[in-house]
Amino acid sequence: MIKLEIPRKDEIHLAIVDKLTNLALAHSVRVNPLLKLPLLTDGKARFEGSDSIEAYLNETEEELHTWWYCAC
Repeated sequence: MIKLEIPRKDEIHLAIVDKLTNLALAHSVRVNPLLKLPLLTDGKARFEGSDSIEAYLNETEEELHTWWYCAC
């Protein structure tokens, strides 16, 4: 399960939550005001900051799209 911690509920951070929800991935979200940047953990992989999280989610979206249409 993907775990996302955001420092506050604002437009930038809620966009990450929306992306996770739209990808239909199992995830949990927690507000952690001690953080300066959002933190996403997926197993042993950790991504800190909106840009790196967005890049990871875009890559994951591409993989999901490839598998969805795979004629394996």
